[in-house]
Amino acid sequence: IRATADNTVDSSVYASLDSTDRNRMIIVAINKTNYPLSASINILHALEFNSFDAFELTDKTPHPQPLGEFPIPDHGHLTLVLPPYSVSTLSLKK
Repeated sequence: IRATADNTVDSSVYASLDSTDRNRMIIVAINKTNYPLSASINILHALEFNSFDAFELTDKTPHPQPLGEFPIPDHGHLTLVLPPYSVSTLSLKK
């Protein structure tokens, strides 16, 4: 799996398939700036994922906070806003 960011100065992104469950993908998106960033994530040549669980770690929360489960209405594409100085983890599932 390859994950790339358009602006590696301000953000980083990583992705992996779960080695025990090929129907689950993990994406980690990092905002290195002091302002919110809009992220558009496209998943090419992958299973159609229906939803994802989101977790967020910010400069105000020392432990990852669960944000809930969200649908992916356009399978293979999702958008989100990354808070300043944050790490967002998405657990995509079929």
